Amino acid sequence: MKPIQWVVALVVLVAMVFVITFAMNFLGDSKQPPSPFPDDPGASANVLKFLTTSYPAQEKNMPIVKYVDMEIKNDGNRNPGYRDYLFVNPTDEEVKLGRTGKVCTCSGVELYLAPEEWKTEAALLLASEAGGGAFQAAEGIGGSPHPLFGLGSLALYDRKLRDVADDEKLKPTAGLNVGADHLPETATIAPRAVGWLRMKWKADRAEDKLVNAELTASSPKGSGLIKLEARVRFVEPVQYVTKDVVVDDLTLDRVERQPGDKPQTLKTINLVVWSTTRESLGPKAEVVAKVTPEQNPVQVGEPEAVPQEVLDRSPPFKGGQAPPGQVQCAYQIPVRLLDRSPDGSRPMPFGSFRARVRVTFDDEGIEPVVFVIGGRLRGDLRVGGGDEARLSFGTFRARDGSSEQTVTLYSDVPGLQLEVDTERTPPFLRDAVTEISEPKKTLTGETAWTVRAQVGKKKAEGAFPRPDSEEYWDSAIYIKVKGDNSRSLRIPVDGSANDR
Repeated sequence: MKPIQWVVALVVLVAMVFVITFAMNFLGDSKQPPSPFPDDPGASANVLKFLTTSYPAQEKNMPIVKYVDMEIKNDGNRNPGYRDYLFVNPTDEEVKLGRTGKVCTCSGVELYLAPEEWKTEAALLLASEAGGGAFQAAEGIGGSPHPLFGLGSLALYDRKLRDVADDEKLKPTAGLNVGADHLPETATIAPRAVGWLRMKWKADRAEDKLVNAELTASSPKGSGLIKLEARVRFVEPVQYVTKDVVVDDLTLDRVERQPGDKPQTLKTINLVVWSTTRESLGPKAEVVAKVTPEQNPVQVGEPEAVPQEVLDRSPPFKGGQAPPGQVQCAYQIPVRLLDRSPDGSRPMPFGSFRARVRVTFDDEGIEPVVFVIGGRLRGDLRVGGGDEARLSFGTFRARDGSSEQTVTLYSDVPGLQLEVDTERTPPFLRDAVTEISEPKKTLTGETAWTVRAQVGKKKAEGAFPRPDSEEYWDSAIYIKVKGDNSRSLRIPVDGSANDR
């Protein structure tokens, strides 16, 4: 026989042994065949057998998943959740369950016992899928074993058990919690019974959490501890790398050329959002600005869904930013930074720039995400001196106004005449510039101007810039070359006005 034929024969044999053993156990054969469940280190081999007492369970030759994501709900109910742990009593003795009394991080444990008809259906179902899996294994690369043959595989268990466990008609047999008398409740499991322990929890914030509970199991044939454990990462429905996107310095020399006289693209960036708990998000994106889209040099495109095969092979975010294999959906949102607005009326300013992109979702219960894109456009006019190329007014009394600060502007283009761009400068700073000096030549041959500015009396209130305020969002003074439709230079401004 060829090597592949030996592999096929071996796989089929393993499948047959698995099917017969598993089905006979669930159907209650009088010869008491050995349990299909592996020995659990947390319980005596003579008491109960568990498919697993840890979640997530790890299969051999599969990517390690340390935590499983669960979505935080913003409804004030502390986000209830649970996990089920399948077991069988392989003996002819009753088993008594109880809590050890140790403090746990769960919110309760419940016992469910499966009805006889469910045990029969489950055994037949497992047998059917296991038989089919034998032939799938032979078709695998090199005839490698199919994950179904790992008795600890939760793929089959999750898909079917949770459908039954979520049935409204199925009620818990007993609770295994600490009662009002501070004594732990107990429950009895009949011989040959099949069921599951449901460990419940609550969470009210995004965090990685180890949820656990410790129980006792005892029968005339032995006793032991059962340690249930779940590693859960509580997450928001929408995830992203950061809301603050920093763009490398841009220049007018490096553009993505567009045909004809259309605005040129300085750079295209992709905002990425994803979910590990939802199969779709339906995002919609828009630039937040006081001008119309046609007047804005920042343009946003339609969100594009990332195909699942791309997510598995080369996701659009770095490793570690999402658990491997857990991303359910992801979207890329293209944002184009143009040298000027589509209608040609507003050039992208020299110096630092900031733009906001607001992303909403089909589910109105998901909070919108506002991304802030920031960078710098290098050009003919630049800022030097001052506090890191900005005007910092510090803390001052609002009723008195700020002290005067200065910043120096430079250009290698001779003959320029500068003025305040009042259209772009926010109202509280339009009268802040007290002087733009006459141009002077520097030792390097450049032209320099000194700009003096101070925030006027009762012109500002609170700290600025402030992302939550339209008035103080774009905290900057814009200086432009005199003339129509000229490109401005943006000078960032910060400070804090109060009356203390």
